[in-house]
Amino acid sequence: MGPPIMLNQRGLTPLIQKGSDPFDSGMTALSFANSRGILGTLKQLVRSCLLLAGAAVSAAPLGAQTWDDNATLGLVRRAIVRRSAQISDTALAGYQSRATGRLLFLAQLGDTSFMTPRVVKADQIAVDVFWKAPASSKQLIVGMRDTLLLPGDIGYYQDRYGIVQSNFPNLIRLGEGRDVRDVPHPLAPNAETIYEFALRDSLTITLPDRRIDVYEVAVRPREPRAARVVGSLFLDQGSADIVRMSLTFTDAAILDRRIERLSVVLENALIEGRFWLPRRQELEVARAGTWLDMPVRGIIRGSWQICCYQINLPIEAAVFTGPPISRAPFARRQGFQWNEPLSGVLPSDIATVTEEDVAKVQAVAQGLVSRSMLARARGSALSARSISDFVRFNRVEGLALGIGYRRQWAGSWTAALRARYGQDDEQIKGRAALGVTLHNLELVAFGERDYLDAGDFSEGSSLKNSLAAQEFGSDYTDPYEVRRTGLRLSTGTLGIRWDLQTAFVRHLALPVHASSAHGRFEPTIPAWELEGPELELRASRALSLGGGDLRMQGTLRAADLEAGVSDAAISDTRFVRGTALVRYTRERAHQVLRLSAFAAAAGSSDELPPQALVYIGGPVSGPGYPYHGLRAERGAALHAEYGFHVPFPSLPLARYGRSPGSARLLPYVHAIGIAQPARTSVASSGFYPSLGIALEFFFDLIRVETARGLRGDAVRWTFSSDLGEAFRSVF
Repeated sequence: MGPPIMLNQRGLTPLIQKGSDPFDSGMTALSFANSRGILGTLKQLVRSCLLLAGAAVSAAPLGAQTWDDNATLGLVRRAIVRRSAQISDTALAGYQSRATGRLLFLAQLGDTSFMTPRVVKADQIAVDVFWKAPASSKQLIVGMRDTLLLPGDIGYYQDRYGIVQSNFPNLIRLGEGRDVRDVPHPLAPNAETIYEFALRDSLTITLPDRRIDVYEVAVRPREPRAARVVGSLFLDQGSADIVRMSLTFTDAAILDRRIERLSVVLENALIEGRFWLPRRQELEVARAGTWLDMPVRGIIRGSWQICCYQINLPIEAAVFTGPPISRAPFARRQGFQWNEPLSGVLPSDIATVTEEDVAKVQAVAQGLVSRSMLARARGSALSARSISDFVRFNRVEGLALGIGYRRQWAGSWTAALRARYGQDDEQIKGRAALGVTLHNLELVAFGERDYLDAGDFSEGSSLKNSLAAQEFGSDYTDPYEVRRTGLRLSTGTLGIRWDLQTAFVRHLALPVHASSAHGRFEPTIPAWELEGPELELRASRALSLGGGDLRMQGTLRAADLEAGVSDAAISDTRFVRGTALVRYTRERAHQVLRLSAFAAAAGSSDELPPQALVYIGGPVSGPGYPYHGLRAERGAALHAEYGFHVPFPSLPLARYGRSPGSARLLPYVHAIGIAQPARTSVASSGFYPSLGIALEFFFDLIRVETARGLRGDAVRWTFSSDLGEAFRSVF
């Protein structure tokens, strides 16, 4: 059987080349061959962005679904009958095939919309699959190898090591029945009484020897709070056979309360022109803690390819003895002949941290049902954005201790409280919020008092900053006080997350209260005392591009603020401030390419307040230049680094094995541009480049770097040691 070549959506775009997979969402034709290498990606990046933008414009949204119309129900009834007939089809006495797959365990640290997940463990598996009529099934693991990329003790449910056969039985189970148990199949004999159906679109798959017309049918439960599936069925227009299933599950269907989302994609191939049998499968399970609400998640991602079918060959009855999924003897598994080394297979998958197929399952489901039906109600939990919400040290608060609490109920309501007390400033800071989810919209009312950083992003981890501030009087934050009360509206559309916030705010300057063991703190920024309305719009997007991970975020803020009573010398101010941040990461084998671009601009009819300026300089935004020494109304920073492995001492880790015997060396270039500098800036308008080199080691947990600025009177050698970027957001 030849691979599918092209996919055409009725009424949408012309035929688009899809490589070997007709259902890969996103423009997989834009992925580049490994032979092009890291540097070849640079030549294609701009062209790919333009093609993606064009595709997004040309793909018109689907119209509203009409649920349970006669034509759709007729198609569904044919599919139910056909599925039952396949189970009892005497022409298919049995088959044997080979499934090869990968299981990745990833850790998602920090902002899920912007931070790339980190792979902790990767397994590659080969399974011999046997099936015999009427319902005998056996899967034998004949090859298995893994690599542990971070220390951990990780195991999986047994059914994670095998594929789904027959498109699930009438009652669906996953995770040995601990994730999902006995959920009715959307094409079970009684499915019409359990689910609603709607025709979404018509697709044409072009194969080397045939064309297959497919209907996409949306499915959702009739009873919103029941244990059911939500998603899409792709049915052959002629035979009503299942060509593909893309499913997620309602909150009531998921038994493990740690699971935030669970998505399954099953795709079939037409074998010998008659039998639709498994071809490709995807699974993603994302979990979070139940007692602590922090931006830390574990993600299990499985991917399978099934091939090499042998139809109606005699299979001995002894093959089907024992459990449905079992392992061949150790010697046989170890002796399995792989086509390529593990290091050449896994890194390409590790770099593709956004699996668009499974992401699309969630997006489609949220368009079919209320998001509260899919949301995971956690009940009560301690809450924090990072460890620093519990304990920190800085020049204003001194030692500050905090705690947070989050409560979710009724599937759609959320209340959150957070408080922190500083030992030296003797002030309580905190936030209270009440939110509700209405279909795909989240509305949150909040009030808070907190100390915000004038910089647009952190120059290091809070752990490092607290230690440096306490011991050496080095505090890489520029805080000012913000009090605000307002509303925030969040939604997602076309793969973009939107956040619109309106609030009444008050800004205040902060004095230095703390003292350090050694050294002396610099004064804080002289923020103006202002109050008034403020409007903020934020958009973020993550997608796979060119075999790598692209993350984009933009913010636009408008404020109409009046001078405070104690700051009568300052005139009222209206200003608009916008920022944009783009990051691209691509890994291949032992190489990594990281690109980032940041730009910010603020404008006002009068002088800008210090808290609205653009602050650049420091280990992240401006290596080789003083911390926040470049201050201006407009600024930008570009960064490019290319990493490769070098030998490094390996350390024993008891039962976890050893740390890697290599580290990653990353030479980089950095460039800053500013315009209309502030009076306190150490540099005038212009372009300020720098060169540096970094070393990441011990599972990329530690990053040490040095850099040198190349222009201006304030250039210097800078040295920095900190946690790796993946760990900074939670420490």
